[in-house]
Amino acid sequence: MSLVTEAEIRDAALNAQNIANELNTLLKTVSIRQLVNEGRVSFLYHPSVMDASHGGEEYMKGTVNWACYGAVEHLMNILDKHAPGKSLFCGGSFGSVWFDADLTGGKGKYHRTKKVRVTPFKNEKGSWKIMLDNTFDEKW
Repeated sequence: MSLVTEAEIRDAALNAQNIANELNTLLKTVSIRQLVNEGRVSFLYHPSVMDASHGGEEYMKGTVNWACYGAVEHLMNILDKHAPGKSLFCGGSFGSVWFDADLTGGKGKYHRTKKVRVTPFKNEKGSWKIMLDNTFDEKW
């Protein structure tokens, strides 16, 4: 069994802080809508929601409806309107980068406000993927 060393934890936390700072700085200078239009940012769902292993087919359908009818727009409003000098994304002590938000969206029976962990990933081409992790509950 391999144990994680204190140095590895420290390096992961530092890397997470650097990633969070980079994205926070970018969002302070360029609107999220511009970044999306330029293809520098895209949004994605949690993989376990999309393969229906979390919550089943109904949860997947609800998530897509909720995201397409308001939740992503709500998130973009949060990202564009956060207070200057205040960071949204933070780096965790074990290397994760995230912030939590309550996002509202959906039409009809899928309309609701859901707790979401917003997690960015930077790919090798330099663009960002921002995952909406709405897996805090099991049923839609």
